[in-house]
Amino acid sequence: MSPVSSDLSVVYESTDMGGGKWTPDFTDTTSVDTTGGVLVCANGVRLNANLVVEPLTL
Repeated sequence: MSPVSSDLSVVYESTDMGGGKWTPDFTDTTSVDTTGGVLVCANGVRLNANLVVEPLTL
């Protein structure tokens, strides 16, 4: 994955290492790749994990 568009409505999906949905952050040029919250693509674009928190039912 190496996003080149600045269209923030695009969501990328990975299936390796647990998978997930990712949104590019074209303004971030310094975050390190954590493979959990931030992925750094080959072209330097950072992808942020779309973390969905399910509501807790008591």
